Amino acid sequence: PINYTPLGETYGVILEKLLKAGAITLPTVKPHSGFDSTRAIPSWYKENDFCNFHR
Repeated sequence: PINYTPLGETYGVILEKLLKAGAITLPTVKPHSGFDSTRAIPSWYKENDFCNFHR
Protein backbone atom coordinates (compact mmCIF):
# COMPACT_ATOMS: atom_id res chain seq x y z
CA PRO A 1 0.00 0.00 0.00
CA ILE A 2 1.05 3.57 -0.67
CA ASN A 3 1.21 5.93 2.30
CA TYR A 4 0.39 9.45 1.20
CA THR A 5 1.52 12.39 3.31
CA PRO A 6 -0.90 15.23 4.02
CA LEU A 7 -0.50 18.40 1.99
CA GLY A 8 1.18 21.26 3.78
CA GLU A 9 3.52 19.11 5.86
CA THR A 10 6.25 21.33 7.30
CA TYR A 11 9.95 20.87 6.64
CA GLY A 12 10.48 20.20 10.34
CA VAL A 13 8.06 17.27 10.32
CA ILE A 14 9.61 15.86 7.14
CA LEU A 15 13.12 16.25 8.56
CA GLU A 16 12.15 14.42 11.76
CA LYS A 17 10.64 11.55 9.75
CA LEU A 18 13.76 11.21 7.60
CA LEU A 19 16.03 11.29 10.66
CA LYS A 20 13.96 8.64 12.48
CA ALA A 21 13.93 6.42 9.39
CA GLY A 22 17.72 6.73 9.09
CA ALA A 23 17.42 8.08 5.56
CA ILE A 24 19.57 11.12 6.40
CA THR A 25 22.09 12.12 9.06
CA LEU A 26 23.01 15.58 10.23
CA PRO A 27 26.67 16.59 10.57
CA THR A 28 27.95 17.57 13.99
CA VAL A 29 28.23 21.32 14.37
CA LYS A 30 31.33 22.71 16.02
CA PRO A 31 31.11 26.16 17.59
CA HIS A 32 33.31 28.82 16.01
CA SER A 33 36.33 29.39 18.23
CA GLY A 34 36.41 33.18 17.74
CA PHE A 35 32.68 33.73 18.21
CA ASP A 36 31.61 35.84 21.16
CA SER A 37 27.84 35.62 21.67
CA THR A 38 27.83 38.72 23.91
CA ARG A 39 28.87 41.03 21.05
CA ALA A 40 26.28 42.22 18.54
CA ILE A 41 28.93 43.23 15.98
CA PRO A 42 31.70 41.07 14.49
CA SER A 43 35.19 41.17 16.00
CA TRP A 44 36.70 42.56 12.76
CA TYR A 45 34.39 45.62 12.75
CA LYS A 46 36.17 48.89 13.60
CA GLU A 47 33.87 51.66 14.81
CA ASN A 48 36.13 54.57 13.74
CA ASP A 49 37.88 53.04 10.72
CA PHE A 50 36.55 54.78 7.61
CA CYS A 51 37.58 54.94 3.98
CA ASN A 52 39.58 57.96 2.77
CA PHE A 53 36.45 59.63 1.38
CA HIS A 54 34.63 59.65 4.74
CA ARG A 55 37.57 60.78 6.92
